[in-house]
Amino acid sequence: MKKTVLMHDQYRRESLNRRSRNLTVLHPFFMLETFKATRLAKTGISTKHYDLHRIAMVILDKVILEMGSPAKGATYTQLLEATLPTLRAANQDCTDHEADILTTLVLEHLCNEQQRTDFSVRWQFEKDDGTMEWLEHRFKIIDPHESPENETIYDASNQAINFFLSSLEVELEASQAARDAAYQHYMKRGRFEDAALVAEESRKLTIQYHTKIRRALTAIERNIFEVEYVRDTMPIIKNARQHMNERLEIDIAHITDIDQRLETTTGPAASHLPHLHHMRGIFQSSRQHNITLFREIMGAHEKFRNEQTRQKFRPRSPQAIFDPQTDALIPALKHPIGPLHEWIENNTHLFLPLQIPKPPDHADLVNKHLLNPPPSPPAPEDTAPERIEEQPARERFTKHDIAAARALIENLPHNHSTTLQNLLTEGRRQGLSDNALHHLSLKILQWFAEDAPIRVTNIPESPDPTSTPDPDLPPPNLDDPIFHGDNLAIHRPSPPPPPPPADKT
Repeated sequence: MKKTVLMHDQYRRESLNRRSRNLTVLHPFFMLETFKATRLAKTGISTKHYDLHRIAMVILDKVILEMGSPAKGATYTQLLEATLPTLRAANQDCTDHEADILTTLVLEHLCNEQQRTDFSVRWQFEKDDGTMEWLEHRFKIIDPHESPENETIYDASNQAINFFLSSLEVELEASQAARDAAYQHYMKRGRFEDAALVAEESRKLTIQYHTKIRRALTAIERNIFEVEYVRDTMPIIKNARQHMNERLEIDIAHITDIDQRLETTTGPAASHLPHLHHMRGIFQSSRQHNITLFREIMGAHEKFRNEQTRQKFRPRSPQAIFDPQTDALIPALKHPIGPLHEWIENNTHLFLPLQIPKPPDHADLVNKHLLNPPPSPPAPEDTAPERIEEQPARERFTKHDIAAARALIENLPHNHSTTLQNLLTEGRRQGLSDNALHHLSLKILQWFAEDAPIRVTNIPESPDPTSTPDPDLPPPNLDDPIFHGDNLAIHRPSPPPPPPPADKT
């Protein structure tokens, strides 16, 4: 049974055959660095300072440039002048003799002087029936020849020029523009098979560009806090929008051109119809990729806002918390016992439970900052001793001070009114300390609020501090700014009557 070969498989096979063949051109450059130590062993030159790959690129660059001169190539003197700055930059102690040896070594290798023939590399070729065949690719990198003046001139082969030009990394946008120019070139000359191969490469670049933009947008989904959206992402999106507009117009132009050719192709040219149909499918597929990417780019800003809202208000992942077993112990056990023992001794605290300090008590903070002020700075030497007033040392409230202040409040007679000034005077008469009286001034409102046996009012500028406030007045607003000072009026009402006895009948 005859196997059906699809047009897509035919282009894929042809593309892979060309790539495999072109890949063999890299073999001489890999071998150059491999045998570097062996070739320089007899010369006594150290190999650690020099990169022969770079020297080869310098020689190839100089040869290609000089191929545009009247001599149609470069002389050895010109090549030595080109490599000398590179060698001196790698090693300041490089002498002219060492530069001559290194340049000659690389040049002879690129000319394959040891074998006195072309480079020959075997590679596999895929036939139309899918079987593989070994072929031999013979090529040159640099070809020496004699000039009319009996001087050796070096020029580069086509394979070397193609390799040198393709080794320069180009942006995807520029690569797609170059593929479009090559496609137009082949289409004008009727080389539809080559045009189809270029169209297939262009589609792969479209997929690669799609992947590049998607990775930039995926970073937003991964962690919004690690993305500099305005600085890094927005320029990419802006350029991608412009590029997508251009690509969509180019895809439509290619599809329209192919449709016109399909309608007008007749006679012997009908053999090219399969290539045209295949190219039309390629550009339609590329257009679908571009449309999908264009939609994602247009919604990038909205996606950023949604991810910002979602990630800022979501709970933190438990993986962010340090785990002693998975984050410290397991990685440490992979080391030898000696360094492991030393590491555990220096990092024992990682395996101990966290100790959260207890927050300080509010009363302790008040006592620390209000009752124990910092000592005054030392006075200058010329300050008279009599001018220095000793500040009384304030101690913290003791249990005796607190009990004395509370007893003074509880001993107030019922249905009695007084003021804070009179209450403090009575406390001094009974021998209460300054700390006890101070504690009484601070705690009196709190005690009244808790026990509620006493009503607190205020009599602003009362002529008679001992006057009794009207018990029918509404309770004062304690947040009133005038509610302060010694005019604070205190009234202790009569105790509530006892409940009537229960009726036993």
